[in-house]
Amino acid sequence: MTLDQFYLTPNKAAILKTVEHFYESNYAYFIGKARHEIFHDPIHFQLESYHAMIRNVGKSDVDDRKSCIEVQLNHAIKLNSTNIEAVILPGNLINSPLVKKTLIDELGLTLIPITNYGAPSPHYYGKILEIARSFMVDKKLMDDK
Repeated sequence: MTLDQFYLTPNKAAILKTVEHFYESNYAYFIGKARHEIFHDPIHFQLESYHAMIRNVGKSDVDDRKSCIEVQLNHAIKLNSTNIEAVILPGNLINSPLVKKTLIDELGLTLIPITNYGAPSPHYYGKILEIARSFMVDKKLMDDK
């Protein structure tokens, strides 16, 4: 296998096309509900392997490949409000002059504060998912269902 077999351009349209191929909607992707069947040329067995992985309903503490799309580049991309919708971060960092200067003033990003008590609770991951879901629904980036 070569890198170009997994090539995905770093733009929202390419990522949306991938999500639409394996999921019914952004919401289905967000909750991890892959299409029951996908159609592909059997020569592209990697698609079948990826589909089998994301259809697996088992939980794994180690393998998060079924819950994210990763884009790796051989060049830098400019971070700004065009390609980042928001940053979720501990609320105590919102008042940091460096965070304000970099994330708000220079990059123009939306910051979403979360309460952080130093050690994550068992519900921490779910809380972040709910905050992200609400943000995406409010911004019309995803339907509520």
